[in-house]
Amino acid sequence: MNGQRAQLSLQDKSNKVLNQEMTKIRLTPYIDQSAALGVFIDNRDRTKYFQHSGVDEGFITQYYGSLEDGNGLIIMINTSNGTIIQEIVNSIAKVYEFKGLYYSKQYKVVSLSDDVLQAYTGRYQMGPGLVLTILTEDHHVFAQLGRQKKIELFAEGNNKFFSKEPNVEIEFIRNNKGEIVKLLVNEDGVHEGQKIK
Repeated sequence: MNGQRAQLSLQDKSNKVLNQEMTKIRLTPYIDQSAALGVFIDNRDRTKYFQHSGVDEGFITQYYGSLEDGNGLIIMINTSNGTIIQEIVNSIAKVYEFKGLYYSKQYKVVSLSDDVLQAYTGRYQMGPGLVLTILTEDHHVFAQLGRQKKIELFAEGNNKFFSKEPNVEIEFIRNNKGEIVKLLVNEDGVHEGQKIK
């Protein structure tokens, strides 16, 4: 179901694929606050968007559709460098004044000792059968979801990390004893993972 048909169906202006009731069900988060049926729901600057991205060998895609005012964009790129996606989204959002889609953040990388970095390592349960592993190699921190390619993380402060590609932010949460017990992954919404090892 394409974005425009979903937007029209949600407003009960077109029921060619799904009726309004089924579209509302499809665009309602179930797993967590962002994961709906086949799309993610982002609340950006008080504007809700349904969105999804895709990656294949040599290709990257991203789309957004607003739930209320009919704005949307689709980006398909023949590249393996995903950093350009947000720049294109920013350009479109700025020209067409799409509220909430313009996103620009400057990160400052800080250096943490190997002892501090080691505290973040371990396995985190992200969902049924889905484990995120945090590991260190030669003074660098990496995250690996299941068997996916590992990505390097950069510290922006104690307990907060980010990756340059894809655009992911991770915050480690400690208990009252100072032990890391879970993490929050901010990518297409915020996802929680409990430390299991």
